Amino acid sequence: MSTASAATPAAVAVAAPPAAPAATTTTPAPINTSSSILEKHPRLMDELPKHAKPAALANKVLAYGTAGFRDNADILGSTFHRMGMLAVLRSKKEHKITGLMVTASHNAAPDNGVKLVDPDGGMLSQSWEKYAQQLANAPTEKVVEALDSIVRAEKIDLDQPGNIFIAKDTRVSSEHLSELAREGALLVGGNVLDFGLQTTPQLHHYVRMVCRLPSFC
Repeated sequence: MSTASAATPAAVAVAAPPAAPAATTTTPAPINTSSSILEKHPRLMDELPKHAKPAALANKVLAYGTAGFRDNADILGSTFHRMGMLAVLRSKKEHKITGLMVTASHNAAPDNGVKLVDPDGGMLSQSWEKYAQQLANAPTEKVVEALDSIVRAEKIDLDQPGNIFIAKDTRVSSEHLSELAREGALLVGGNVLDFGLQTTPQLHHYVRMVCRLPSFC
């Protein structure tokens, strides 16, 4: 008995899968920190002398601690003006809101103080305390140089927005000093939201909660 051999199926051509597209990467534009802050904000030249470091601070070094700067309110005008600028630079660096609180807590009534709030709602990073001291203690004619050195050291893009919250306590000097901080912030391109009379924990809370919103992360 003869048996039929099974037919061999014809080979089916299988098309090779399409080649994956070549991965593309976008190189971010380099941050330009080579120019002086004065080129971007020329009004600094006219405004800084109006808030010059007072003679009472000529032989005194202000130290930034956990409570920020505290001293007699009459000699802190230039310090508040400059801390407004620093709060904006910190915001530009972190791409988030920072805070500035005008208070001297339990100090005597003639005193006042300023402390900065980081985006996480905590105190200013210790790595930035040296910048606060550098700015506060700089001679008036050296403030731009001090600002430039911070921008270079931290690779800050001055085209980034800088947003800060300000609040103050009920001391007689707080209104004037908070206005000086606001003016300093505006001088370096900052946007300021003034919460008026608030406690220190309230300002810390506002900064922390707003920075937790998706649009600020």
